[in-house]
Amino acid sequence: MRFALICFDGMEELDLVGPWEVLRMWQLSWPDDGIDVFTVSLDGPTVQCAKGMKIVTDMPRSAMGDVDVLLLPGGMGTRRYIGDDAVGVWLRELAAAGTLMTSVCTGSLVLASAGLLT
Repeated sequence: MRFALICFDGMEELDLVGPWEVLRMWQLSWPDDGIDVFTVSLDGPTVQCAKGMKIVTDMPRSAMGDVDVLLLPGGMGTRRYIGDDAVGVWLRELAAAGTLMTSVCTGSLVLASAGLLT
């Protein structure tokens, strides 16, 4: 099972790092479960979070491929993706392909803007 954790400038550190830590512990503790947890950048290889933490991501969005679960963190950085047609199309395509879409806090506003919440 592939878990993509989306990263972008201005995201809240805890919204990404908390889920990453739990999922990565699962991956490391039970390798036979076939868990793959990785970070995906929307803003280049290194993103700067809301409080200044810098994260070097595992890959750009273009290299992500198929994923089972996508997590979109929140933070002020989400504002630029609300109404972003390219991101909306990308998220809808993933959802249509069967990807479970999840978010933390204001990440849900991006999913809602893409038409993925009712």
